[in-house]
Amino acid sequence: TENYGNIASGQTASVEGGFAFDVSDCIPDQHMIDLDITITDSEDSTWYSTCQLIANAPVLSIGSMIIDDGIYGNNNGRLDPGETADIKIKNYNLGHCFAENTIATLTTASQYITMQNTTDTLGTLGFFGSVYSVFTVTVDPEAPNGVIIVEFDYELVSGIYQENETFIQKIGLLCEDFETGDFSKFNWQHDGDLPWFVSSLYAYEGNYSAKSGEITDNQYSELSLTMETMTADSISFIRKVSSESGDKLKFFINNSLMDEWSGTAQGWTQEAYAVGVGTFTFKWVYEKNGGTTSGADCAWLDYIIMPPEMTLTCYAGPDDYVCEGYDFQCMGEATDWVSVEWTSSGTGTFSDPTILQPIYTPSIDDITAGLVILTLAATDNDGDLVDDDMDLTFKTEPEAPDMPTGPDYVDLVYTTTSEYTVESTPLATSYEWNIEPVEAGTISGDDLIGTVEWDLSYLGYAYISVKAINECGNSDYSDAFEVTVDNTVVITENINDLNIRVYPNPSTGNFTINLNSDKTARLNIKIINPIGSIIYKESNIQVKGSYTNTLDLSNLPVGIYYLIIEGNNINSINKIMIQK
Repeated sequence: TENYGNIASGQTASVEGGFAFDVSDCIPDQHMIDLDITITDSEDSTWYSTCQLIANAPVLSIGSMIIDDGIYGNNNGRLDPGETADIKIKNYNLGHCFAENTIATLTTASQYITMQNTTDTLGTLGFFGSVYSVFTVTVDPEAPNGVIIVEFDYELVSGIYQENETFIQKIGLLCEDFETGDFSKFNWQHDGDLPWFVSSLYAYEGNYSAKSGEITDNQYSELSLTMETMTADSISFIRKVSSESGDKLKFFINNSLMDEWSGTAQGWTQEAYAVGVGTFTFKWVYEKNGGTTSGADCAWLDYIIMPPEMTLTCYAGPDDYVCEGYDFQCMGEATDWVSVEWTSSGTGTFSDPTILQPIYTPSIDDITAGLVILTLAATDNDGDLVDDDMDLTFKTEPEAPDMPTGPDYVDLVYTTTSEYTVESTPLATSYEWNIEPVEAGTISGDDLIGTVEWDLSYLGYAYISVKAINECGNSDYSDAFEVTVDNTVVITENINDLNIRVYPNPSTGNFTINLNSDKTARLNIKIINPIGSIIYKESNIQVKGSYTNTLDLSNLPVGIYYLIIEGNNINSINKIMIQK
């Protein structure tokens, strides 16, 4: 509401800052704000109007992820075992307001990835172009090549606005490019009238490719591979055919024909097919009919990228902690194993060390040491063994903090808010502040600073204490810090069992009157200015016990006024002062 005064006919009036509003921290971009305006005058005429405002806000958007291994790796654009690379993610602001203080976070739970940094401060994202966030990662040299799929969780945040994305990257490639010069890299099987062979002519990449056998009419040449997959993925390959239309290269998955190709006008072409989890036989068959011959009368294969093959792996789980007095639930994982075994660097015991997820009971020596290493080893049918370990830390609840410090004397005339601090306590993750008595005020804060909002009606002693908190529990409260709470300009008067308190005085115009009486008293209150004019009046107030009223005289000019309280056998006159 705003008063625009008198507006002459045909004229306009404006008031600087006549209306104000706060915009929510999470308002959507381009949100339409409808304003309804009601205009009245002293003659009780009313006009209605509306207007709209458009809100501007950031709109965060996440683009693609690229692997930059040009500096530390082999520059092939993927994560390979033992390699250090930069992961770069493209970020946009598609909104109509700058995205300020933008922070990007990238994390993964994979045991094969070490993050050199998990956050990147991007600053302000403007409206045009993109900004890359950069994270440096190192791949474990022992990571199985081409079979581990890593899930990266990405978060982009600017204030309350955020966007999330999950990126999938495979470590290395399980690839058959026939560069061994033979079929020894995988357990290839041949069938048909003549086998496929490795040729040094017309390779797609490198020096070699696989070529179908030199068959004649009504014959076929078959190349197959059976494998068990560990995760759902795909198989892709590069193929080339040079034949007449009746002679074909056929591709099968588990004896289901996926596609077939023939002709002489085709160069190297990539094909790809989805593959689930299980055992699959991939088969390439070049077969001839009894017709004519055209082209080179054969087929070639090269650069076959396999789905993740079932491989012996194990993961002991991320480093973790357990509170003193509790057991720890191990969360091991393994693939292609026939036996597993847990061991500890300490003297605690496992409920069953031969299962993936036993319960570990720490010993007293473990707890005293503060940390043990738990190792999971897995063995496959061939007797191969892999292992992984995790650090298990033991925590206790924190000890009580030292006594807090801060102002030990507070004059409510000059101070309404005070801060108290405490030294950090080992093992504490947060703090809880306390003030007694509760009538003294309220205290807030969950860290090393507690902020007190004093109750302006309280006088006496207050006691500030704090306790430390972590995942394992709470400490006792610290020793209390004593604070004297005073009000040096409070008007205090006792007349015939009536206690009168007026505060603060001087003030900017807001005065609190507090009356206390054990007997019933009927009173009149008025305030007069220096020339005797009554500027405030309240009559027939009945007081038994406590009566409190706050007077807002902030519209009065600076100066001295007189507070008069009258009743049976009561006549109190006190000066009050307004200062601004």
